[in-house]
Amino acid sequence: MHQPVYHIRILAGFEIVPTDDVRRTLDRSHAQAMAEALASDLAKQLPETSETVLVVGGVIVEPDQLLQPHFPIYQALEQLAKPVIRDQGLHSSVMAIGAHANQMPDDRLQPSRHTLMGQMIAVPMVIITDMDDGPTIEQSLETALFESGSINPPARAALAESARLDSVHGQLLTVNDLMALQRVQLDAAGLSGFWEVIETVLLAGDEPHSFELPGHVTCQWRDDQAHLAIDFMTFDHWARTHTDSAARHGQAPTAAEHRSLHQAPDSGYGLWVRGYRTLLALIQNHAIAWTLNLPDSAVLDERHQSVIEPAHTSGHQATPPPHHGPHLTEHVDPTLGLLAWTLVEEGRAHHLYPTSPEAIGPMQTDFDQRQIQSIERSDGLCYNPQTVTLQSLVFKQ
Repeated sequence: MHQPVYHIRILAGFEIVPTDDVRRTLDRSHAQAMAEALASDLAKQLPETSETVLVVGGVIVEPDQLLQPHFPIYQALEQLAKPVIRDQGLHSSVMAIGAHANQMPDDRLQPSRHTLMGQMIAVPMVIITDMDDGPTIEQSLETALFESGSINPPARAALAESARLDSVHGQLLTVNDLMALQRVQLDAAGLSGFWEVIETVLLAGDEPHSFELPGHVTCQWRDDQAHLAIDFMTFDHWARTHTDSAARHGQAPTAAEHRSLHQAPDSGYGLWVRGYRTLLALIQNHAIAWTLNLPDSAVLDERHQSVIEPAHTSGHQATPPPHHGPHLTEHVDPTLGLLAWTLVEEGRAHHLYPTSPEAIGPMQTDFDQRQIQSIERSDGLCYNPQTVTLQSLVFKQ
């Protein structure tokens, strides 16, 4: 039977007491008990005259797992319900999607990690109703659910029994409600400027978008390529960009401006690094694919997940003594941690920038294999003040 239907994506949000002993997937009996309790709470928000199927996923997820490109968890629930709607028609009922031996019937519903990172969890749900009634019901839920959709003790008790999670509050929410809450949380942390990227990727459709974010981080989204392209800045490129900008305005950078170029973390390149890392952490949490746009002077070492740039050479640049073996400078900021490495080997120097925290391990393994003779740590960026370029401590005068 083919019947046009309308999908309304909602969730049950719970503020929980943090614990490591949590069951992320619910077996079929526990999922059914949870679904029936939530259906009882939701029934107060739905018109009695409409035929609705409530599909409840027996999985405990965190908000960022629901808010991913194309909403894969919701797509999975809708596809699993489709054969039932096709065979039985649209009759008011509750459908629970549970796990067998901790395995959900669709990989998109399988939790990506066991540990919970925050104090809010969600149970995903989809209301399936008639195509004609759906938009009106959805608009009603958008207006009223956040204010009046409290979750009562039976559903919270089901959460405690099935997932081993005690909750202090429960609320029925629409996906738009959840997005608004996420933005408020980022705003409280001073990071709301980055939310524009997440919201655009989730809602913008196939329109391309460019972003200018805190810390002068820039990036572009193209839905047809399904990734966010981030403009990566090495220190040399960042400094050159700033001095070129001053030159375009007919100004020569002053000594004070040159000094300000390397300051971190509160200004200068450190501010860009902080912004880049914040953006990266946020998009990774929301499973947004990303790539890098690199300066012409740099290349990407995909195996080591690092950007490599030859060190700047000029008359101001010293050269290491011929007998000097492989030397590594670690540019480390006390707040931001590792910013870059400078490797001097066979009289040549290269700067290496980790593109993500996962890059540090592979690079350290590579350094071990190179039998580095000397490793020194620079407090912040070691740079040549005359050329405003990164350098090794071997070259420092």
